[in-house]
Amino acid sequence: MERGEVCNNKLIQILNIKDQKVIIIKENHLAEAQFIIPHLLVKILNQSYSEICFVTLHKPLQHYKTCCKKLGYKLVENNRIFCIENFHEIIFELDETPKEELSEHIVKEFLKQVMSILNQLNRERYLIIDDITHLLDLGIEIKHIMNLVNMLINMNITCIFGTHKSEEKKDEIVSNYLERISDIVFQVSPLKTGRSEAVSGFLHVLRQDNLKNEMYHYKTNENNVEVFEPGETYKYLK
Repeated sequence: MERGEVCNNKLIQILNIKDQKVIIIKENHLAEAQFIIPHLLVKILNQSYSEICFVTLHKPLQHYKTCCKKLGYKLVENNRIFCIENFHEIIFELDETPKEELSEHIVKEFLKQVMSILNQLNRERYLIIDDITHLLDLGIEIKHIMNLVNMLINMNITCIFGTHKSEEKKDEIVSNYLERISDIVFQVSPLKTGRSEAVSGFLHVLRQDNLKNEMYHYKTNENNVEVFEPGETYKYLK
């Protein structure tokens, strides 16, 4: 993908994370926010001075490769993007760890793997975790997730955390905590009125340094995502 094409992609333009240190992608219940990640990957990798440690807890890496390919970008591992997949398998390696110590041990191993990559990067460093809320599914306690996040955001890196808010109280606690410590939140929500042929949902951009929040409608198609101002919906009914 040429850089000019990137600039002409409206969603990539909206995902302005310049000078932001903690970026949150928040998926509200019944919405699907995973389309944000590939656009951010393409945006960051089109900056020649950037490198990424990418942790996939929600979707497999191949999913993101396919999405980036649809955007015209070939995602190549170990070429400025270094990935951690299948982290859930660490549970089997820690099966003899006492239950009361398991949560802390998983976090230590997670941090160890992330740092092993970050320490090899020497350009502008980004850490992207596609959905950090899934650490709860591995049995990690909320307090240990919060401690992990605090350690990560105090490093000299840009952190991008995906999170989802479901009917589970634990999910909500983690999601709300991440929003409070963020510099910017890209929040994806379903339509209050239900399904629509013209609109898939809402995208809110909440910037801590700007009292005026941005709101867009979005429409997901097989090969792309259309983003538009409320009131422009009629264009997509054709």
